Amino acid sequence: MYIITGMHRSGTSLVSNLLYNMGADFGPENEFLGANKWNVNGYYENKHIVDLNNKLIVGNQSSIEDWIAANERGDFLRGLRWSLNKIHYFKLPGTETILSRAGKKQQVFNQLTERFPKLVTKDTRFSLTVAAWQKYGSIDRILYVFRHPSEVAQSLRKREKMPLWFGYRQWLLHVDRFFESADLDRVIIFYYNNLSDPDKQMDEVRRLFRFLGHEWSAQKGEDLLTRTFDRSLRHHVGDDESLPKPVRQRFEGLMEKHRLCTSEMVQ
Repeated sequence: MYIITGMHRSGTSLVSNLLYNMGADFGPENEFLGANKWNVNGYYENKHIVDLNNKLIVGNQSSIEDWIAANERGDFLRGLRWSLNKIHYFKLPGTETILSRAGKKQQVFNQLTERFPKLVTKDTRFSLTVAAWQKYGSIDRILYVFRHPSEVAQSLRKREKMPLWFGYRQWLLHVDRFFESADLDRVIIFYYNNLSDPDKQMDEVRRLFRFLGHEWSAQKGEDLLTRTFDRSLRHHVGDDESLPKPVRQRFEGLMEKHRLCTSEMVQ
C-alpha cells in the first residue's frame, strides 16, 4: 500500500485530490467516505481502512456506518454515537495498546492487504496506527503531509471547537507518534504551505511524482496545479511567533527533515 497521512486538518485531502488527478489508484469510489462541508472535494478515504484504524484507536465499539449515517444521511442518533466515540481521541491509547488490538485483527489486515496490494490510501489516523500496519500489513511508501501548526490549531478550533492549547497538544502527539514508529526510509515529507508559494510549489509537486513513481517534468507539474489546485481552500495563515515553545521546536525539526528530504531528491 501507498499511505498518505499527517495530522488532522493538514491538507491530506487536498494532496490526495492532486494524486487522484495524477491517476493514483484509490480503489473503488463507491467505498470512499463521502464529501461534506469540511472537505467539499471528498476525503479519498477507503471506509474499510478507516474502520480498521478507528477500531485500533477507539476499540470495537467504533462503527464506520455511524460516521456515514451522520455525515452523509444526517442520522441524529448515529451522529450522536459517532460523536461519543470521538471522545476517545481526547485520551488516545498508546502504541502498545494499538499493537495489541492489531494482533487480534490479523485476518482483517490480511484481507485488506491481499485485496489492495498497491492501493493509494489516505487516513490521518495512520499517524497513530502506522506501527500496526508495518507489523501486520504491507507498506510500500508513505507520504507524510504537514502544515504550519498554528493553522492546524485554528482549523481544529473552527471545526471541532477545540481550544488552541488542545489543538497544539494533539498536533504534538500525532507528529511524535508517527516519527517514533514509522520506517523513515519509506517516508516522503510534504509541506502543505509551500503549495501557496509560487517559488516553492513545484518542489512539493515533484514529491507527489516521486511518491507514485511517476516520471517528473516541470510541465507536468504545472498542468497538474492548473487543473486541480484551488488557492481559496486555504483559510488560515501560520504565525511562528504564536507557537508554544515545544510546538515551535518540533515544527523546526520537521522543517529540517523536509529540507533533508529535498536534498535527497536533487541528488
